[in-house]
Amino acid sequence: SSGYIHRTVSNDSCIFDDNTLRHVEDLLINLKKRRQILKENQRTINEEIEDNKTLGAKLLNIIESNAELSEIEKFKLHINEIDTITSILLKLSSRLAKVENDLSMLSGNNEHTK
Repeated sequence: SSGYIHRTVSNDSCIFDDNTLRHVEDLLINLKKRRQILKENQRTINEEIEDNKTLGAKLLNIIESNAELSEIEKFKLHINEIDTITSILLKLSSRLAKVENDLSMLSGNNEHTK
């Protein structure tokens, strides 16, 4: 890893001291750890999604076998509305995170230019 960074830096005609190289290596290690944690979280979330789908299907079967048709339709409509709201919230959350990131980058750039 260190050799790769040193070769890359040398090839780009930039000169970095050992502290900078160590800092870059530490950042790369940190990013790899974060990526692994995110992959594990994604795996866990996917498992939870599948569990929720299974439970939802079981609940729907129980409702369909015990409820009146109008109640079944209301339940299905409610589930669809929850899906829509959840989707909207996820999109808004993603947009908010992007805007916050952009703002922090801008404020970081403003501090460097001062």
